[in-house]
Amino acid sequence: MTWDPYDHPETLLLGIECGITIRDVQAQVAQGMISTPTGRNQVMQLNMGEGKSSVIVPVIATVLADGRRLWQVIVGKPQANKMLQMLVSKLRGLINRPIYHLPFSRDVQPKKSDMADIQSIFYDLIAEGGVILVQP
Repeated sequence: MTWDPYDHPETLLLGIECGITIRDVQAQVAQGMISTPTGRNQVMQLNMGEGKSSVIVPVIATVLADGRRLWQVIVGKPQANKMLQMLVSKLRGLINRPIYHLPFSRDVQPKKSDMADIQSIFYDLIAEGGVILVQP
């Protein structure tokens, strides 16, 4: 399966700006996660070095953060800063997508006014085709 930039033109910008070529295995994984056979969430496991953080996640984010839905990247705490740097470096240039990091924990006790602010951020992210980085 070859990645066709005609289907997802913004990924062509991503490739040009970041100097990457989407390999067949990356295209298969990205396409499988973009349009799942069941139409529901999908989880995949990949080996180290297959371009999950540097290619696949930015490609999926570019396609799915389309101004109609909130797209989130969920990563563990140890990977959060690295993933934030990766997303900013890949998506803030020509593609110009906002990236927000919301590091919640059980220690955070948001007030009602905080929730309204967070909701406003989410609506802005949707409208701008942004991505939110969260931790489980």
